[in-house]
Amino acid sequence: MHVVPGKRIPGIPMHQAKFGIDFRPRPEWTLGADAIAVGSRYFLGDDANQNPRLPGYWLLNLRASYQPIKGVELFLRVNNAFDQRYALFGTFFNPQSAANVGLPIVLTDHRSEVLGQPLSVYGGLRVTF
Repeated sequence: MHVVPGKRIPGIPMHQAKFGIDFRPRPEWTLGADAIAVGSRYFLGDDANQNPRLPGYWLLNLRASYQPIKGVELFLRVNNAFDQRYALFGTFFNPQSAANVGLPIVLTDHRSEVLGQPLSVYGGLRVTF
């Protein structure tokens, strides 16, 4: 495959932005959010940029914490608050090699994607001594 100068490096988005903010309405409360936006990128292995790209995506993460006394903190975190469906990484593979595994379907697409984390909620108690 002939690659000419000026082609994009596969797997690396042309644009990416991250933004975060924290707010303390009271000394014991902290509320925060961060947003991530990632542009489209080529699948790994597509050095000549001849195939469709992985689409870009954006995410919103939220967080809150409450410290009732010194050394004790209750926290809550929501990742991917709008439950966006997105792919972190993409590459190519040989579908014929998967035919020997005994799958009940025939694979015809050479693309493979690693999907990102769906909506998730974490909470807990943090104690420091």
